[in-house]
Amino acid sequence: KGFYLIGGTNSDDGDVQSNNYQSYTNWVVKIDSVGNIIWEQCYGGYGFDDFQDAALTPDGGLLVGTMVTTIGGDISTFYGERDVWLFRIDADGNMLWEKSYGNHSMNRINKMIATSYGTFMFTGSFYEKGGMIYCQKDESENEPDVWVVEIDINGEIVFQNCYGGSHDDTGTGLFETDDGFVILALSNSNDMDVSGFHGVAGETFFDIWAFKIDLFGSIIWQNCLGGTNFDAAASVFNSGDSSYMVIGYVNSNDGDVVGNHSTIGKSDIWIVNLDSMGEIVWQQCIGSVGRESLELHCAAQINEYNYVIACETGTLHGDVECEINPDPYDSSTDAWVINIKDCSQFQPETPQQPTGIDTLCVNTDSITTYSARHAANAWYYQWELQPETAGTVSISDSIITEIHWNPVYEGVATLKVSSYNDCGESQWSDSLDIYTYICLGTGENENKLPVFVVYPNPVRGVLNIKSNSKAGKELNIEVFDIFGRLVYDPEPLEPLVSINTSNWQKGLYFVRVMEDGNSLGVRKVVVE
Repeated sequence: KGFYLIGGTNSDDGDVQSNNYQSYTNWVVKIDSVGNIIWEQCYGGYGFDDFQDAALTPDGGLLVGTMVTTIGGDISTFYGERDVWLFRIDADGNMLWEKSYGNHSMNRINKMIATSYGTFMFTGSFYEKGGMIYCQKDESENEPDVWVVEIDINGEIVFQNCYGGSHDDTGTGLFETDDGFVILALSNSNDMDVSGFHGVAGETFFDIWAFKIDLFGSIIWQNCLGGTNFDAAASVFNSGDSSYMVIGYVNSNDGDVVGNHSTIGKSDIWIVNLDSMGEIVWQQCIGSVGRESLELHCAAQINEYNYVIACETGTLHGDVECEINPDPYDSSTDAWVINIKDCSQFQPETPQQPTGIDTLCVNTDSITTYSARHAANAWYYQWELQPETAGTVSISDSIITEIHWNPVYEGVATLKVSSYNDCGESQWSDSLDIYTYICLGTGENENKLPVFVVYPNPVRGVLNIKSNSKAGKELNIEVFDIFGRLVYDPEPLEPLVSINTSNWQKGLYFVRVMEDGNSLGVRKVVVE
């Protein structure tokens, strides 16, 4: 087990100990989990070898796609000018086979995938048929067509087809679906397979051409995406619900493109969501007034709605919040890594009702703790205590909070919580009703005896309330249910009052005694 690093090298020293070709060639390095080299190997010939893409094979090895310019070294066949060259290696770097694909003209590979049924597919372009290429959309030797090739595990061609119009069409992206493949291309055609081009066909600028083929290679739908300047796509993914996410960059700020931060001739990163038939659902430009661009293989999918993009930028502006080199006269660029996600799928969930003590004496329980269960997609939490005079929420962004109670507040307070993340805020939770009372001082007489007592508790049928207050004081009694509703009307309190509770609902009740209009305290009573 480990990781593969794949690229090119012209070195023959340091970590590169296998370049025997005296040329720029393909270099594959296998490293362990901490970055130590397990093995490294160069593959190719004596010309310029241009690595493009790779796919894992079932045995843990690789199928590597590159473009070559000569025969010799590891390359046994060369058709002319530039060929697509594939080679398969096992997990130890041993070459199992190699094959060239193309003809006497210029042939290109840009993207390769392993299919779900054990084959491999790549897309790129070619200029004219001949050799092993038997299809062509136009007769021009100067205008390439999109080339799609499927091979088996041994490199034998299973299927090939070409797509495009009478001008320049080059495949850049490829994604397998349940019933076929979605292909991305650069195009400035507006005929044959291509329609909807935003500019003047055949001129310098390009659209992103997206199209879907079935398992037999027939086009199901196609769409030109972009505006009247140069626009290109690098990656396409399934974004859930049978839709697709296209990631590229745009110089345009018209047509399908809205919100480009850049000035004329500079580009933004462009994110486009397509429905199951290739129509735009939404689009977004990400970047600055400077130039943001990316290459093929620059985006990775974390899940159906979450992506990471590695690109370049050189301007601290707009969405770009970091800057390594602030020199305005330096035209160099920085690497910029961004995480994007579809916020409709990442809205924070509303927390459940808080939990914690719901009846307390503010004199003794002056600080109490409450908590909420974790809510999906929540990063932080916010709490609200009402009325504000009841106390203070001392921890406001955690799943747990503390309340510092007002020592003279008596009554019902409500506590609720919501969650939030970078996509927004949730609704407030259901409120927790908290009943507070004063249990010391005014609740005792001079002999340290309770001013009043309630019994029995729990009560079954008759509730007794006995007062030890001084003579001459006007005493009244109030009984509330758990929802704060008055269930027993105030009346003068005799030394002993008995209340029939046989018709009351079972549950928790609160008895409050008032002396000359001031509360002597609250007692909890459970009616069974």
